[in-house]
Amino acid sequence: MRPAIVLTLLLSACNGCGEKPAPGVAAPAAPVSGGMIASRAAATTTVYGLNMGGTDAAGIDAWLAAHKLTCPQAESPRRATLRNECTPEASGLTATTLPEHPVLGGGQLSSVLLSRGDGSPLTHLSITRRFSLPADAVADYNASLATLSTTFGDPVRSGGTPDATRFGGTMAHWSADWRFTDLSIHVAILKAGGEYISVSERYDTPGASEAEGVRGPAELEPTPGGDPFGFDKIPGMKKPAWHP
Repeated sequence: MRPAIVLTLLLSACNGCGEKPAPGVAAPAAPVSGGMIASRAAATTTVYGLNMGGTDAAGIDAWLAAHKLTCPQAESPRRATLRNECTPEASGLTATTLPEHPVLGGGQLSSVLLSRGDGSPLTHLSITRRFSLPADAVADYNASLATLSTTFGDPVRSGGTPDATRFGGTMAHWSADWRFTDLSIHVAILKAGGEYISVSERYDTPGASEAEGVRGPAELEPTPGGDPFGFDKIPGMKKPAWHP
């Protein structure tokens, strides 16, 4: 498993748990866990005006146009998915692009990503906001949790209320999750080195990733005498240094 994937999984599963942090690294609060098995449907599967598992390609285009965004569709090189990725520089994202949640303080709406399977409706939406000041980031994160809790009830897992002082160190992380049979939600606040703090929201249709599968599995078969892992068959992909 790639190191970057391992780090992502660890951050998703743990709100800073572990051993004593190194000097200068903030120690996040201990996580509070609940049952993660979905047993009921969500009150709604519509978020930010998009119906997860329902909005089709035409609906995505209409949503982008209504928000005055230019986010060209692109194929994923490995998975059978189509993505519209929006950024401030290329797409025109601003702090007020999403009126349901304008960016607080001096933050920036840094990314909006929509993804769906080939010929399928929207199954993934992720939104990332970036902040310089810890107080602004924590206020934005808390606002996200309050809004979602009003609509969907209490999260099934939550790390509690972030401490803004912890974000003065190198790394700090809190998150919360909601799980339903037709919708999963993950909200996180993260500082992982650098000077910025990100607040992210992720909405997924359960089971969609498994159903979408890989793009062109035959094309990813290893080339005789080539890379045994098939990395040489993926457009733009180089074999990682850690592979033999």
